[in-house]
Amino acid sequence: MPLQLQAGCCASGPRLQLNRPDSPSGGAGAAPVAFVGAALAVLDGSDDDERQAGLDPRVPHQRLALTYLNLVLEGNVAEALACLSDAATGMSLEALYLQVLMPAQREIGLLWQNGDLSIPEEHLVTMTTQRAMAILSHHAHRAGRNGHSVIVSAVAGNVHDLALRAAADLLEAAGWRALLLGADVPSEDVPSSLIYFGADLLVLSATLTTQLLQVEATVAAVRERCDPAVRILVGGSAFDDAPGVWRKLGADAYAATLAEVTGTAEALLASRR
Repeated sequence: MPLQLQAGCCASGPRLQLNRPDSPSGGAGAAPVAFVGAALAVLDGSDDDERQAGLDPRVPHQRLALTYLNLVLEGNVAEALACLSDAATGMSLEALYLQVLMPAQREIGLLWQNGDLSIPEEHLVTMTTQRAMAILSHHAHRAGRNGHSVIVSAVAGNVHDLALRAAADLLEAAGWRALLLGADVPSEDVPSSLIYFGADLLVLSATLTTQLLQVEATVAAVRERCDPAVRILVGGSAFDDAPGVWRKLGADAYAATLAEVTGTAEALLASRR
């Protein structure tokens, strides 16, 4: 039976014919595409074995994530972007990010950890996701401006910034003026940005526990040089095993997930009044 994602999305359907004649036999791209294709094949009842991918194709948004990955890994980037643009007509930016793009990136992480994905393939998906985010955020509905500015930054040594991009986009859509500094920002340079842009809030991310010292250094630099009213919200996987450590580092709040960032940011600003 044909795979129906949702009305108007990917009219051509997902590409389930993975072993094409023009595909290099046993090539670098064969394994990841096969895994994603195996997940999609569950819908046809063509594979009753336990699925190896983390996404469930029986869940509509996860099915869309798998289809997106399948298109990208087969080299159909333009079609993958069009698929997401079509989906945006019936989904909010937050839903697309939290239920499709971020789960797709986690799926890629699983494939990489299992040795089923090459570095170029991971980079291709990540770069395509960044392109998709730029397109989707540009056309997304935006709330009225709330009069507040936020700096979104990774600590020094943290080269992962995709979730930060998502956080900045969601804050922007919620009415903030969101300024994304990106990855690997030295602690001594963050206060200057907060002062120059008159920011009310700093969202700071760390991925590894070894980066928590950089969180502490950045927080200390902000406390020393910035207005005391500036609030600091931290997050990232570095805090997963010790979610209470943010208090010891001097931050004002912690967001355990991307979904919590906007609400926590708004609560922090409300507490200043």
